[in-house]
Amino acid sequence: MRWQMHRLPRGRAAAPVERGQALVEFALTAPILLLLVLGAVDYGRVYYRAVQVSQAARNGAAYASMNPPNSNQQNGNYQQQMNDAAFAGSDLAASGATVTVVQAADQSGGEDVRVDVQQQYSTFVRWPLLPTTFQLHTSAESKVLQ
Repeated sequence: MRWQMHRLPRGRAAAPVERGQALVEFALTAPILLLLVLGAVDYGRVYYRAVQVSQAARNGAAYASMNPPNSNQQNGNYQQQMNDAAFAGSDLAASGATVTVVQAADQSGGEDVRVDVQQQYSTFVRWPLLPTTFQLHTSAESKVLQ
């Protein structure tokens, strides 16, 4: 009787030991990656809202430079027109943003108009050790054209 050795194919000897390693590694890293992605999306929304607030201030300043506030206009009507101009194309008005118009003279004798836009914004998730409520505030100035 002759003894024959059965050879294992190369690279196959370690396979039974490492059978579920990839699944365990994925199970350990997936929650961390998910938190990082969720945090990036949540704070990306804050940045997007800050850009919207800045754009609203610029839109309001452009409107106020062509239609400056004066004492003859009804304050409520002008404020509504200013809100419509500043918040055109965004959902800031529905989310509680406020617009304030300040008109002042500059050093050259002309007039400047400044528009301030403010909004308080919160993230979806309450992140530990990170701010979750932001006071977004932007102002824009423009020369009065009339």
